[in-house]
Amino acid sequence: MRKLILITLFLSVFLTHNAIRQASGAYSGQTVKMKMIVANPSDSEMSTVPVKIFLPKGISADEVINSGKFQIDYDFERALYSSFQEVVLEPKETVALEVEMTDIWVIPEDELTGLKKHAEDIIKALQGSEYSAQVKILGDSVIERIEKILERQRLAGLPVEEKISGYEMHAAVLKEVKKDIGILEDLAIEKNIPLGADFMGEGPDAAGASGRSEDKVIDEESTRTVKFMIEASNASPEKSIMPLKYYLPSEARPEYIVESGGLDVGYDYNKSAHYVYKDAIELAPQEKKEFIVEIKDIWVIPGSQISAVKAHSRKLAENAAGSKYEKTANQLSQKIIAALDGILEAQRDTGVSVERHIGDYRKNLIKFDEAGKDAARLEHIVIQAGGSVGVALADVKGKPVPAGQEKRQGALSRGVKGAELVSKSIFRGKAPDTGTSWKIIWMIVGFLGVVSFLFFILWWAQIKKGEGKRLEEVKGERKKE
Repeated sequence: MRKLILITLFLSVFLTHNAIRQASGAYSGQTVKMKMIVANPSDSEMSTVPVKIFLPKGISADEVINSGKFQIDYDFERALYSSFQEVVLEPKETVALEVEMTDIWVIPEDELTGLKKHAEDIIKALQGSEYSAQVKILGDSVIERIEKILERQRLAGLPVEEKISGYEMHAAVLKEVKKDIGILEDLAIEKNIPLGADFMGEGPDAAGASGRSEDKVIDEESTRTVKFMIEASNASPEKSIMPLKYYLPSEARPEYIVESGGLDVGYDYNKSAHYVYKDAIELAPQEKKEFIVEIKDIWVIPGSQISAVKAHSRKLAENAAGSKYEKTANQLSQKIIAALDGILEAQRDTGVSVERHIGDYRKNLIKFDEAGKDAARLEHIVIQAGGSVGVALADVKGKPVPAGQEKRQGALSRGVKGAELVSKSIFRGKAPDTGTSWKIIWMIVGFLGVVSFLFFILWWAQIKKGEGKRLEEVKGERKKE
């Protein structure tokens, strides 16, 4: 049997030097390349080598600019896109392979500066209100975090790994910043203060406008199915008995399995995923066995939910007609509809592999969630324009507005008011560190010790006083005798 020889010299990620630096300081034209160099050390034999490169977390097929001869696929267990190709190497041949991607690991500077100015405008607008002190604290915190992101992103010459990890941290901070800006916007709405045409914040319940949740988004009523082909092979010249275990995507549950292919179904509590398995498969020398597992295609966002959000967005835009927010509402509605149409178009592509289909579905979930957040922002605009969100929902669903619905629309019905909203935001995620926690514990223990000691002294004094009184009574009785 011909031996397969592959030497992987190195796998490296680096930034290209053809980035377009805009005046704002953002790196919108920057790209990232993943490069692998493979070599065949044989003096006489050719080798056909399978090469697989996992793309960095956050990269999807849409961000791949140039994949060369690589086929882009998806590993649903690792939740990562990958690139694969087979390379034919001549004796002593060395080949460099690369995948070029969009540099997604930077938050556009104009977005950050826009958020900062928006927060400053709201702080200024709410000066003199009963919320001015709390808004100043929250607003200053928002501005400080944005400035730190800007400062760190402007650092040059960072290693790619540090750049990516820094971006993940910045994205998490930015998410909290947008929630805090959403609170500031709600307070401005509550005080009937115009914010202009832009609503840039998010609320903790922003996705509610789309009705999105993992259980709802999965189309359990779909009649389509997908098939997973699982292979067991024996490359040895002798008979073999081996186990087989194959993890299913995390969304799959036993009730969605149409045909298990003769395999049993198990559950891994550590990975929170189901799998199909067989404890012992008997294979003859050089034999291959294929097992086909057929599952309902739950990796499709139901068209009914997409249509509902589209209709709701159109109705909201209509309700803002004639107001100073009409243009912004129309633009936001068109953005939502375009994003949802893109999801529908992607879901019509049936020519991709099952793995790629699942990866695209997970990417579409994120887009659907973003559309829901934009719909929530559109609701903000309609409320400030004096329109009715409840009526828009009723028109979409064909149902009357529930009693009390209109009263809950004052500030998107977040359920709490200014100071409480601000206090919840200010202390979000700021638990004391370990050292501080131990100091607090020892302070409490010390306080309890002092109280216990004082209690003991008082108790001892009371006993002594009682004994003295009793002694005096005894002496008095003796004198009388």
